[in-house]
This record gives sequence, structure tokens and C-alpha cells, in this order.
Amino acid sequence: MIKHILLILLFPTLLVSQAPVFLGKPLAVEELSYELDASGNQNPTARWAMIYHFDDAGRLSEHWSKTPGEKDFLNHTVHTYMGEHPLKSVQTGPKGNIQETLEHFYDETGKLVRILKTGPIAAFNQDMEVVTDSLDRIVWIKSQKPKGNEPPEITENVFTDDTLAVSTTRDATGQVKGTWTRRMNDQGDLLYFVQTNETGAVVHEAHYFDYAYDDAGNWTERKSRTRYTLFGEERKIQAHDIRRIVYPGEYPETLTPSYLQGSWAGFLYGLQLDFFADGTYLAYTWESRKDGGQWTLDTQKNILSVTGKEHRETSVPLDFRYENGAIILYKPGAEGEVRLVKLK
Repeated sequence: MIKHILLILLFPTLLVSQAPVFLGKPLAVEELSYELDASGNQNPTARWAMIYHFDDAGRLSEHWSKTPGEKDFLNHTVHTYMGEHPLKSVQTGPKGNIQETLEHFYDETGKLVRILKTGPIAAFNQDMEVVTDSLDRIVWIKSQKPKGNEPPEITENVFTDDTLAVSTTRDATGQVKGTWTRRMNDQGDLLYFVQTNETGAVVHEAHYFDYAYDDAGNWTERKSRTRYTLFGEERKIQAHDIRRIVYPGEYPETLTPSYLQGSWAGFLYGLQLDFFADGTYLAYTWESRKDGGQWTLDTQKNILSVTGKEHRETSVPLDFRYENGAIILYKPGAEGEVRLVKLK
């Protein structure tokens, strides 16, 4: 079935705060995209990163986008719900400035009837009246710019055998302004995406292939070829996307040295710590920078200390807590809390 029941694919440049649906109620997801050259060689530095966190009901609670190597996040989006229904998503920039707010409105039966997109630039705001089918897929949209004098646009979304969706947008006169065609695989993930303009010319085309899946049904790797036109210039990109997904599991009632051994990842800051039985550890970042040293665990005070072998001579305490059925290592900091979850 098609997982993206909202508008992430219908208006890919319009509703940037929308995010994909994950199966199996994960705790956290890190998604990295690496560019490939013409020979298929992968750039060692990711071109972008997405980080997803989930609440104890398995709903996406917030997500971040970031350029690896940069200190600040590009944006941070917080999602709120009414039961299982998305209610409001607020996207902020690196300085906390609101970039976009997306609100969902429902009728008395729980059917989605309206989506309101607002932001600091009024010309980009959208007030969308929507109609959904029995599977909660949006099949009709009447889009109006609240502060503009332009007539509304109508978009019709036609689904075929759960794997093909064709969207057509027309202006008030019925003239076609663009089409979006999406073909999904049996898991509901994109195989290709084609966007055309009012003349029928292709302006954006992407093909996705070589999917790998985990036991929950979420993809963990895929490759893609993208072709698009920007300012009259055609551009092509090949990419390799990788996900690391952490699910709830069996956890001890307290943190022990034996349980600590293994790999822990802080997706928000691209950090991974590998703890070994001999009391040493290695640290990695998105930029492949490595550091390491010694670790000790004070089970009486519930404090884990790690000591760097190169630039640090004092211990850095990492506390831990239970959250959504998992043990979380954490350290508060000026840029926000550093959370580490255990990788399998």
C-alpha cells in the first residue's frame, strides 16, 4: 500500500515538514545520503542527513535535517497529534525561527478536510481544502493562497492498484499546470517519480532501486538516479541512501558494564561510541574522525565516564535514563541534549 497518505509526494516543494511513515514503531532513525560519481564510487561525506525520533505510541514526534560537517541543523520539525491523526507540525530554523507551520483539520467523522500551511513569507502560504478516499488517501485538493488574488488551483490524485498515483494540477480555467506520477513497489516505497510542467516537459525525474529491507519492512538501503532542470540547466545526481533504525527491545533494569559493551549512536550529532570489554572505547563522527580512550561505569552513582586519549584528560560524565522502553545515554549541552541509543 502507499504509505505517504498526505502530501509529501503530491507537492514535494510545498510541504517540506512532512516526513515518511515507518513500520514497527522504531525509537530513532538516522538516514544519510551519499552522492555517487559516474563510475559508482561513493563520496565518503554524506550530502545530507535526516534524523527521526518517535514517541511511546510509535508516532513520529520530531525530525531534523542537517548537512554533515555543519554545526547547525537546517531545520527541526515537531509533530503533534489528535489520537492517530496528525494535528500540527512546526518547523524551525537553526536559530529557532519558525520556517513553516502545517495544521490539519478534520470533520466530525475524523475525515481530513483541510490543511493550512503558513510561514514568514505570505506568498508561499497555502490554504488547502481536501477530500480523502476510504483509505484516507487525498484524492482532491483545492489550493488557495490566503493573501493572494490568484484564483484557486485544483489537484486530482488518481490511485491505481496501490502502486501507481498520478496527480494533475489545473488552474481555474482547467488548464493543466503540472503533473506528478509516482510508481511504488509492493512495500509502498518509490520506484520512480516524474514531474512535468504546463507544456508537458519533464522538469524532475527520479528512479529508486536496489532496495534492502529489515524485518519490520522498513528500507535500510537504496540507490537512486535523479534528473532535474534548475534555471534552465539540466542536472543529474546518483545517490546511495542508508538508514540505521533502532527498535524497542529487551533491556536490563539498570545499566551494567556487560550491557554497555557494544555500539551506541547519537544520530543528532553523527556520533557513534563503541565500548569494548577491556575498558576502552572508540568514537566516530559523520566526518569519519576517530577518537578513543578509557571508559568506567560507576554503578553506585549511575555515572558513565569516558576519558579521551588525545585532547581530554578529565572524564566526561554520561548519565542514563529509561525512555520509551529503552536505555538512553545522555549528556546535556549548550547545543541540546546528546542522546545515545544502543545499536544491535
